[in-house]
Parts: sequence; C-alpha cells; structure tokens
Amino acid sequence: MSAKHPGLRLAWMLPCLCSAPLFTAEARPQENSQDFLAGVELVTVDVVVASADGTPVVGLTKDDFEVQEDGEPQVVARFTAIELPAEPDGIPRPQPAVSSNTGDDERAARSFALIFDDLHLAPTQTRRARDVIAGFLARNLREGDRALLATTSGGAWWSARMEAGRERLLDLLETLEGQRLLQGSAKERMSDYEAIRIIQHQDLDVCKRVLRRFVSEGALPIPRIDGPIVSIYCNPTVARSAQEAYDRETQRTRATFAALTRAMEGLAAIGGRKSVVLVSTGFVLDQEIDERRDVVAASRRANAAVYFVDVRGLEVGMEQLFQAHYENPDTFGSADIPQPPAASQLTEDWLETEGAVTLASDTGGFSVRNSNDLARGIARIADESRVYYLLGYTPTKTARDGKFRKIEVRVDRKGVKVRARRGYYATAAQENTREADELPLQMQRALQAPLEVAGIGLRASASVFEEGEPGHARVEWVADIALGDVSFDEREGRQVAAVDTLLRVARLMGGEPESLSETINLRLRPETYERAQFYPYRKTLSLKPGHYQARFLAHDRANGTVGSVVHDFDVPELDGLRVASPVLTDTASPAIAGQPPEPMLVPYRDFPSTGMLLCSVEVYGAASDPASGEPRVLMSYSLRHDGREVAGEEARPMAPGPNGALGGAIGLSLADLAPGTYDLALEFVDDVRGQRQRLHELFTVVAAPLG
Repeated sequence: MSAKHPGLRLAWMLPCLCSAPLFTAEARPQENSQDFLAGVELVTVDVVVASADGTPVVGLTKDDFEVQEDGEPQVVARFTAIELPAEPDGIPRPQPAVSSNTGDDERAARSFALIFDDLHLAPTQTRRARDVIAGFLARNLREGDRALLATTSGGAWWSARMEAGRERLLDLLETLEGQRLLQGSAKERMSDYEAIRIIQHQDLDVCKRVLRRFVSEGALPIPRIDGPIVSIYCNPTVARSAQEAYDRETQRTRATFAALTRAMEGLAAIGGRKSVVLVSTGFVLDQEIDERRDVVAASRRANAAVYFVDVRGLEVGMEQLFQAHYENPDTFGSADIPQPPAASQLTEDWLETEGAVTLASDTGGFSVRNSNDLARGIARIADESRVYYLLGYTPTKTARDGKFRKIEVRVDRKGVKVRARRGYYATAAQENTREADELPLQMQRALQAPLEVAGIGLRASASVFEEGEPGHARVEWVADIALGDVSFDEREGRQVAAVDTLLRVARLMGGEPESLSETINLRLRPETYERAQFYPYRKTLSLKPGHYQARFLAHDRANGTVGSVVHDFDVPELDGLRVASPVLTDTASPAIAGQPPEPMLVPYRDFPSTGMLLCSVEVYGAASDPASGEPRVLMSYSLRHDGREVAGEEARPMAPGPNGALGGAIGLSLADLAPGTYDLALEFVDDVRGQRQRLHELFTVVAAPLG
C-alpha cells in the first residue's frame, strides 16, 4: 500500500475532522423585489417577429412595437429582447450529485412541456407520436433546456434538464400508448364533429347523413316515410349513438384541457421562454366546454404558447382550406357558411381538429399539420424560442368582468410577420377567492413546474446505502433551506418563522409517488439568527431499485414565497457487488466520548479551501474467499484537476465496518488544493470474483474569503 502522491490516508473515521455547526454565518432575511406595484395586473406577451422566409428578426427596440387591447393603444412598460446563440455555448453536463435552484439565468432558459395526448391518440398512432417527440428531444433541445413529458390521462408527469435527462425521458416515452379505442360496431360509428352537430346544434342535415350511412351499412332498417315526422326528429338510434360519442369526446377533451392547464400552471412558476407542445390528433371546437377558457387564462398567467402537432400526416387538399382559414379565421369553418361539395369531407376533417388549431392560435402558438415531414415543422417551435421579444403593459381596462380581451401587436417594419397570442380572459371578480388561498396554489404550481422554482434557495441530494427491508435500499435525503429568503418576525426575544415543506419522490417506471409534508416552526435565539444561513432538512427513505425523481418544496407562510428543487437519482439492483453513494463532506457530528466524530451528509459539493475534505464509502455484496471466509475488496483513487493527477493512492484492502459492510475513506487537506473543479475517481475490485467498479465524483474547491 504505497501512495502515489503525498496525501492523507484515513481509516474508517477521521478523528481530526472538526465538527461544523448546522447553521453558518452571513445570512440576512431579504425582502422580495417586485418589478411593479402590488395590485397592478401586468399583461405580458411573447412576440415572435420573422421575415417572409421565416428568419427571426433581431435588433428591434420597444419603439418598433405597437400594442392594442380591444382596439385601444397600450403603453409598453416592460420590454426585453431575447436572442440566444444558434448553438449552445455550454458543454453537456452530467447528472449532478447535488441539485440547486439557484445560479441559472432564467431569461436564457427555455422550457418545453411535451404533452402526449394519449386520450385522443389511437394505439395505431402511438409510434408516430413517439417518433415526433423523440425527434424533438434529440434534435431540437439543447444543453440547459428544461423539458416536461406528460400524458393527458395523467399517467406520466416527468421533467428533466437537457442534456443529462434526455435518456430518461426517452425511456418513459417508450412506455406511452395511445388509449383511444373505437366504440361500438363499425356500422354505427360517427365522427366527433357529427356527434357535436347532432347533440349541440340539433343539426338534422347531419343526422340524416348519419342515418343514410347507418342504413347503407346495415346497422338500421330502411326507415318508413310517415309524413313530415322524419324531417322534424332525429332517428332515436342515431341520436343515442351521437349522445354516447359526444359524452366520450367531451370527457377526453376536458381531460386534455386539464393537462394543458396543469402544465401552464407549472410554467407560471418559472421564468424564460415557455412552450407547450400538444402531440395529438386534435379535437372539435366545442364552445360549451368551459375548461378551454381555463387553458387560455393559464396561458396568460404563464406567458406560454400552445403548439399543436397533428400526427395524422398529409391530407391532400387541406392546404387550400388552411390558406382560406388563415385569410379569414373568424368565419372559415363555420357550419353556417356553405362549402364547395368537393371540399365537404376535407372541411369536416378540418373541423375535427379545429379546437386544437384555434387553441394554438389564441395562445400565440401555431399548428404543425398536413405534412408527412412533421420534424421540419416542429423544429420551428424550438427555433422561435431562441429569438423573441417580451412586452409587458398595464391594461387600460381594469374591470374584473371575466371577458375576453383581444390583443393585437404590430411592428413598424415592412415585410415581417408578427405572431403573439390573440388575447386573454380578464380575471373575474369571483376569482379573487382563489388568489386568497395562496399556499395550495403556489405549491401546486411548483410541483407541476418542469424543473426547479427560485424563491427560497434550496440545495439537495440523495445517497443510497445498504438494503433495509427486503428488496429496498436505505436512501438518505438531505436538503438545505436558505434562511436568508425566509421572513422572520421578532417575538418574545426570538426570531420566528414558519416554513411548510413537501418532499415528493416518484419512480420513473410505475408506482405511486411518496409524499412527506411538515411545517418547520423556527424560533431562533439572537446569536443563532446572526450566524444562521441554512436550515438542514433530513429524511430517511426506503426505496426499491429504479430511477427516481424527488421534488422538494419550501413555502414561507409569512410572504407566500415558494422555492423548489428537483433531483434525479438511481437506486441500483441490490444483488452482486454494489458501491454505496460516496459521502463527500467537510462536516462532522460532535464527537461522543470514546468515539470519533461521524462524517455528516451535506447537500453541496463546493468546499472552502480550509479544513479537511473526507470521502467515505461502503461496499456491499462482495464474494467471500473460500479459504478465509472473508471478502477481499481493494480500493484505489485518483484525484485530477485541469487534466492532471494531483493526488492518488494505489489499491488497498477495505476494512469491515460497524454495520458489516466494507468501508474505506480518503482524507484531503483542502488548503493544499488550488481553487477549481476536481474529479475524484474511485475504483473497487472484488479480488475473489474479479469484478471491478469505477465511480467519478466531482467537487469544487472555493477560495476562502479574506478576513
């Protein structure tokens, strides 16, 4: 056992590692800054400006834009031009061992909610829908983008940061299936459009058309002609089939709207450019479904657009009809306007998707359809999220009447195309009660957000250890809550605050999420308050093997601020040679008489260049030597910085620990390490079986502050 570089070699514990306090210095509660006065309702609009060939137009200023609401000019109070480079600058980052909700530039962040509309997709359309989303994930998202993959049925809801999380999303995507099944016999089927015309509009012409089809298919006998009654009432069999079809489609569409609204509410909690991509076959425009209004309202709150991707492919003849629609969108497709006979079926195909197409247009997005090359169209969604303009204005109409406000954005440039959402629904007076109950609303939005929500600073990690109950591993969840973001009141000589917490852990492939919630009541003495920076949150979980995503939320009851952090981790299979999560720490628990201090799990990998850094690790499942009956596992390490090795040690046997596992530890003086990022490579060899495992742990040394 000879060291390749001078460094400290430790036994199972490190007696000289000093105990560190749970709270550290330099925290002060801060007031949240607001861009606008409280009570003023700001309308924000993302505007995409492109030349005739679709190229984004850059370099515009606030003076180039004119905004009108219901025909009245509005004063643009907030203007931001966003232009991201065509190619990302950052190098793809691996999945982090520690996650945090601080440090990213939200203005440069892009978030995409990818909605797999399994309720409207038939099983035969599953492959095409998967290919559309897989292609978008592979070709159009870049390092730092945030993505949410969800189904309208509610069976999937998973978020990831590119590029580290792409493979997990692709794994989940392969499990999704279209669920729409044909109902009834083939002879009695009718389209959603026919059903809505019969039930909502009592359209006898459509009823007669369906009746003739039922008769020709042999589903009904030839009707008797007994005077005018046939022309006054719809056939009972047709009416019953229409009601059943209408009820099914209404249920599907409401669920689709609910999923879109849920995604929008999550996007409202974060900044940056936000897009919702609905991969579907579309749905009929049904004005009787109130949930559509909820989507439009949520779109306004989130400042996010809906894009509809129709997976049905090319429909010959539809191009001309779409052109007519966009030239006169307020009238085309109305049942009251006669259509050329040759276009009747094409028009009905259009009406089968009109609800999705109109929703996209109303929220500032567009539809990708009538093409067998959907990849080209969907690429536009990512492209236009790279260059856009953010406008904010305080509307001159202040009435909370719940009415629709029409928005029109113009640009003082010739030959450009401008797209923004068409409008929004004003807040209704009765909706004020919803805003009064901020706790469930804000925490729900944070739970549904694609990734972390800034507000209260959080950092967290999960470490996997030995098998506890059969088939389950012990997982230690550690998180720090930044107290500088929490509002404190002085009561009876103490600094008092209440923070609601929620930890939700979901498994990628099935199983109900596990949720733990509690309220932390803080009562800090003055001396503790002066030096307190973080509050430690610790939980022990028992999880079976699989890939997990944990969301941790903290909510300040005093001011309503919410922060969330999202962390992905794996619980490996529990058989064979297995290495526990390495513990990297500069903190130890207070020493107990006769025992060395215990290294403590910490949710950070940035260590100041003072004191010691300890890495301790356990190994399970090693084979026993037939001769001695004992396992024999060798451990070595190499520490690299800027491409060169700065410390290391050759293989040495690991020692049995107090819990029966094999253990080893490495100690490093942080004062001997230059500031920067380090790669600690750990290698383990089961000398009996000849098995080998190698891990890489990254950490950063930060220069100690002066003074």
